[in-house]
Amino acid sequence: ELRDHAWRAVEYAYAERHGSAMAEFMAVVKHDSRYEFDTLPGFYEMPSIGYLALARAYYGVGKQRYARALLLLAGQRYPGDLNIRMLRRRIETEMSDQALVSS
Repeated sequence: ELRDHAWRAVEYAYAERHGSAMAEFMAVVKHDSRYEFDTLPGFYEMPSIGYLALARAYYGVGKQRYARALLLLAGQRYPGDLNIRMLRRRIETEMSDQALVSS
């Protein structure tokens, strides 16, 4: 079942249906935040909207480091994408703020 959600998420990303992609990614990461999405055909080639949807799903379940790592990869693939840069910057700022509070 998780693989079905993951596959649909990637398909929705290709169809540029961000909300649907994020909902499917969220269904997966809520159950298994370490799910290996890279085993899905076309995962690395999906449009930037897919990377954003998965990063937001990771962020939504408290996996900021996963979201940041994914956005770093997405930024290499789509260096001109403003949404990727903005979301990464927001997450990095929150992570550094949390580090300051806990120290």
